[in-house]
Amino acid sequence: MKLQTLVITAVLAVFIQQAAFAQRAPYAENYIRTGADYYSKGDLNKAIECFIAAKTAFEENGAREHPLYFSTIDILGNIYFDTGDYAKAEPYYLQSKAIKEKIFGKEHSSYMDILIRLTHLYVYSNDYEKAINYALEVKSLQEKAFGKEDSRYAETLGTLGFLYGKTKNYDNAIKYNSEALSIREKTLGKNHPYYIESLEQLGGLYYFLDDYANAERYLSELKTIQENKLGKNHHDYGVIVNNLGMLYVKMGDYVKAERCLLELKSIKEKNPGKKHPDYLAALNNLGMVYQLMGNYKKAETCLLEVKSIDERTHGKNHPDYATTLVNLGAVYSSMGNYSKPKMFFGSKNYSGKSIR
Repeated sequence: MKLQTLVITAVLAVFIQQAAFAQRAPYAENYIRTGADYYSKGDLNKAIECFIAAKTAFEENGAREHPLYFSTIDILGNIYFDTGDYAKAEPYYLQSKAIKEKIFGKEHSSYMDILIRLTHLYVYSNDYEKAINYALEVKSLQEKAFGKEDSRYAETLGTLGFLYGKTKNYDNAIKYNSEALSIREKTLGKNHPYYIESLEQLGGLYYFLDDYANAERYLSELKTIQENKLGKNHHDYGVIVNNLGMLYVKMGDYVKAERCLLELKSIKEKNPGKKHPDYLAALNNLGMVYQLMGNYKKAETCLLEVKSIDERTHGKNHPDYATTLVNLGAVYSSMGNYSKPKMFFGSKNYSGKSIR
């Protein structure tokens, strides 16, 4: 049973217990029952119609401050949110916030819950400034309620780190992600997905900011954790190995880059196999690293294999095939073999990228 269905069922159970209230909103019970039934069958449009009718019945009978009225508003907001209609979810969430602030006050858990939902709504709507404002309010309330060593507080810090990264406020992004990482290490442990998420955020931020020493520190720790947790054949481990390899290319440490990309090539050869774009990307990037190292024969070997697979799987008119030809031409030029580059340069399908 879906979480939203459980909420609806709970609301209905409370309604039935409130027999006296039923006299003030005689049709609301039927609307909620019918709406819950439609929701359970997946007919969201009819479910929404019923819950809107229940909301109207509450309003017309002077029951705007009854808990069932709040729950109906929350249900409508949640249904629209779950279906990705954030514009329609927003007014219900804002109405719920206003009611809960007035009746319960800002220290109440239900008020904090609606702030968290509004934060998520604005994240998914890409309205990051509004999301930051609500997340900061949540942070303040959680700090008072739970203290700074609580995992829920750390989750809000992680959200703020993400949002500040999106708005290019990188100092705050690093600040909040670092604080979240420290709390999560203490409260959840290094193998928890949220700790790993903080490592990914920090590694990505430092990489973007060209702070390669810090990026290496976080990505190396991430690699160790995921290797022990997932094993070397897992897709997520391969992503980290690739990211480290590309970091070492940026740093000019081609020996470490080669080590990473050889490992990645071995992983992708086993799964998903030699015809998959992931294997071709690893092989192509390894070839480019060999070119940067001046090991042109190994670069040629890698790129000829890429060319052969590209030709069989994509055909000669595909941009990736054209890119491989240009990369090969560059290798032959570096080798001093100036007759072969003429075969490869000038392809009309060349994408302009040497790294995949």
